[in-house]
Amino acid sequence: MPLVAGVDSSTQSCKVVVRDAETGALIGTIRDLSAGGVAIVWVEHVIRALTQVATRLVCLADGRVLAEGPPSEVLDDPAVRRAYFGRGVL
Repeated sequence: MPLVAGVDSSTQSCKVVVRDAETGALIGTIRDLSAGGVAIVWVEHVIRALTQVATRLVCLADGRVLAEGPPSEVLDDPAVRRAYFGRGVL
């Protein structure tokens, strides 16, 4: 039976001073779960955290999928960059 764990915006509540330590601990836990065969569905706004562990991203905006695939491809997608980083980034 497949195992799935859901994680929702878990790094948002970390205080700025401890964010790196707490995020690092969370990433370690997610890596351990994934290595043990657990699929992870992680909703997150801290892109840096996702890119450290994700093998596939699905980027949503206004209730629709903007892009999906390997993190590097999704983050380079012009629609994703406009929606999340603003027009001045392109």
